[in-house]
Amino acid sequence: MNDKETAWHTRLAKDLFNRSWDLLEKPDRTDLEDHEMLQAAFASRYHWGVVGTEDKWMIGDGQVARIAAFLGHSALALDYATRALDSARSHGWRDFRLASAYETMARAHACGGNARERDRYLAGA
Repeated sequence: MNDKETAWHTRLAKDLFNRSWDLLEKPDRTDLEDHEMLQAAFASRYHWGVVGTEDKWMIGDGQVARIAAFLGHSALALDYATRALDSARSHGWRDFRLASAYETMARAHACGGNARERDRYLAGA
């Protein structure tokens, strides 16, 4: 891949990630915007998968999990939150990345109605 392609993927990954956050914070989203929010998170993760490093992949997985939980997709949220946490643990990250992974696990479990696991991961965050 050449520098121009790398820059293109990087720009899209960042822009789509930011778009997903903007929509998440929007108080009066439409159903269409809910779908766009999840699609933007997936698309961002895809582009980071092409050009990013493992920490970008982990953060992207966490964003998909966060939005999936917010939208009530508990199985999807738990799948991506688990991926994020496994990545943080396997790399020995003990900074905001680990805290973020615990936070997304807590959200995923809350979405699925598992208060005990939610509280356990929330304490870890």
